[in-house]
Amino acid sequence: MSQNHDQLAPLWVTGLGMMSCVGYGVKNSCASVRCGISRFGSVPGITTYDPDEMSAPIPGAPAHTLTQGYVQNAAWLRLARIAMKDLIAYAKLPTRDHAFWRQTALIWILPEITYERFNWPEDQVDNLLREYCLKPLCESLDLPLSTPAQGFVRIGHAGAAHAMRIIQRSLEASPYERAILLGVDSYLDYLCVTQLDEEARLLTAENAAGMIPGEAAACVLVETSRSVQTRTSSPESKIMGASFKPFPDKLEAESEQADESEEVVTPAVWRMTKAGEMGMLLAEAVTEAIASAGVSSFHGDVVIDVNGENWRSMAWGTAKSRLAGPSGINWEASNEIVPMSSWGDIGAATGVAGLCIASRSYARQYASGPYTLICSISENGDVGAMVVSKSR
Repeated sequence: MSQNHDQLAPLWVTGLGMMSCVGYGVKNSCASVRCGISRFGSVPGITTYDPDEMSAPIPGAPAHTLTQGYVQNAAWLRLARIAMKDLIAYAKLPTRDHAFWRQTALIWILPEITYERFNWPEDQVDNLLREYCLKPLCESLDLPLSTPAQGFVRIGHAGAAHAMRIIQRSLEASPYERAILLGVDSYLDYLCVTQLDEEARLLTAENAAGMIPGEAAACVLVETSRSVQTRTSSPESKIMGASFKPFPDKLEAESEQADESEEVVTPAVWRMTKAGEMGMLLAEAVTEAIASAGVSSFHGDVVIDVNGENWRSMAWGTAKSRLAGPSGINWEASNEIVPMSSWGDIGAATGVAGLCIASRSYARQYASGPYTLICSISENGDVGAMVVSKSR
């Protein structure tokens, strides 16, 4: 790669935590993905049209019993609490050392919170998140957690790459010694499933190219080299490079689409129309992430967020074709991992879950190469890529 990109100081992953439908904890969740285990069921209380039976259950990947009866931020909190407790136990973090937690930034990776999906007033979202997500999580864990300004990253799948890029640039100069990235999402509440059904995005008897909605929370503790040396912690992996690129031509809301005489562009049509452009943008992000990591020739695991929908497959196919050859990626020596075949589409938790998968592959010594590439595409077209390596 001949392009010049700024190489930032690496960050070290020193703790992991997760809650998914295939595991109460990061070890079980990542082992299930490696073994190809899935746990799909049906979305409780919601059906879709079936030409033979008139109605049929919607396939889903719920975290059984944990979130049943809970929606939106209430479900997030149930998932996040388990993931955070798993992180604390995994990394043996000092729960009574309040100074440690005050020097730890909690960065939330969340879905794009639109009025159409959540019915929340969009100008009050951050305040609502502090009151109804951060505050109750602090109380349930009995920890003085702190989320800085701009610490609620609300862009979905690509949010982890965006947050990691910001942390790489700012953590050394901030009052924080370390950061926890907490990705959490659920596609299983009534409003969301109804919207997915109306847009024909769900896997059904009538739609073989659909997604299975899931839910999960995943978190990673990342530290600077200085913090690792001070705490004498044992890193699981190293974040070598990250890139985030916003999609320039986003879909306008129906109310903002110009002329009434013009046909309204639906989200489904927009994504299929723009899938090729998303793929090209993802290829740019991957190239930038690999270059910023200082890697001359990439080979290893490639974690992708293909979920069964045509537009995601088309975007990834476009990116892969553009990354062949001059990018320095050796596809023959690389291994594609598709976690959504185990836990469905987990939305904003996807990128952080990818970091967990990469870190566990090094800890358990089953990674296919020295590097792992994690690729993400948000539903609004934003893309992200992260390059991870062994800690030693």
